[in-house]
Amino acid sequence: MNTQQKIESILLIRIANGMYRQKESIIKGNNYLSMLIDVFNEDYNWTEVVKEELLDPSSRGISGNKCDIIIKSNKVIIEPQFVDNPEDYAIDIDRDVLLSIIDTWEKLNAKQCQEITFTRHVNGTITLAGE
Repeated sequence: MNTQQKIESILLIRIANGMYRQKESIIKGNNYLSMLIDVFNEDYNWTEVVKEELLDPSSRGISGNKCDIIIKSNKVIIEPQFVDNPEDYAIDIDRDVLLSIIDTWEKLNAKQCQEITFTRHVNGTITLAGE
């Protein structure tokens, strides 16, 4: 059992093969996870494309339907689309951490979990759980 204190948690529900939509924000936080899950909440399996970009040492980033991924060495910046001053809403995450989250996502998606919960803990770790 995970006893880490949660500061934010978001539940995604499966709507089709490999496609999920946000159902609810279980614990309100500072919207860090809301920005992060845009990587996993696209209309197609964009995580594969993002993963390829993260593994390509020459990549500078990629744009999707909901967010832009900007790669600066080992730091990844995720900015929303269609807002004024996207840098005001941007989050940053370590490249290896995002790759690890994508790997976990792929495993849960392969199991065809009906719900996947993203949780951010006080110590900054992000965990995924699926049912």
